[in-house]
Amino acid sequence: MIIKILAIGDIVGKIGRRTLVQILPGIKKEYDIDLVIANGENIAHGKGFSYETLKEVADVGVDVFTTGNHMNKKPEGMTVMDTKQMAVIRPYNWAEQGVSVPGEGFVITEVGGVRIAVVNVIGQAFFKEKYANPFHGFDRALAEIGDDIKVVIVDVHAEATSEKVAFGWHADGRASLVFGTHTHVATADTRVLLDGTGYVTDLGMTGDYNGVIGVAREEAVSQFLTNLSANYTLKEEGVAQMNAVVASIDTETGKCVHIERVDRIVEVR
Repeated sequence: MIIKILAIGDIVGKIGRRTLVQILPGIKKEYDIDLVIANGENIAHGKGFSYETLKEVADVGVDVFTTGNHMNKKPEGMTVMDTKQMAVIRPYNWAEQGVSVPGEGFVITEVGGVRIAVVNVIGQAFFKEKYANPFHGFDRALAEIGDDIKVVIVDVHAEATSEKVAFGWHADGRASLVFGTHTHVATADTRVLLDGTGYVTDLGMTGDYNGVIGVAREEAVSQFLTNLSANYTLKEEGVAQMNAVVASIDTETGKCVHIERVDRIVEVR
């Protein structure tokens, strides 16, 4: 059986949520999507998440949320993870083994009787914070998931393109789909790797098309001009983008048989 998975780039603020409310149902129908995964670490005004902000897009079709370095920015988000009110996961390698961290690093869901594991890891390069090794973390996650689950999806939330590309090759043949998040800039290297893993270095984002990686351009440009820090704002309406990929996965083998970008620009009012 072939299943189709839609992976959506980081949802940034209200305009990102409103974009998905407007277009996601149509995209699911157009591509005959079986499972939708989206990165939700920026969904509540750019940093963190809450039950209400996740539910707004879950109600129109997002099934699983991954996160990243902003995972713990809102206390209510930690409550959502702890109580498992929503299928939202944190980076598996957020801390070293034996250290207690809220939430889980992977979730197992089901599509048409097929069990699917969605794993989240975070990179090490260029982050202020110190995280455990994502390569070793992925290996441990696979051991926990077990060989019975053939379809494994991984969100690699990382800054460095080289780290994400290397991770893709590390996971090739063991993951069905590896997609990068965090930079909010879509990459053009969507492909199936040599041993059958669908791959893209970064999905991009869902948010303000005319901003600076989701932030209102006026404040962002001003900071570069003056070297003075300032509070950033996020637009709530206007021209918005959604960056994503659709991957077709053979559930018998766990291999990706096709992957393509799905990018949209829409007016949100």
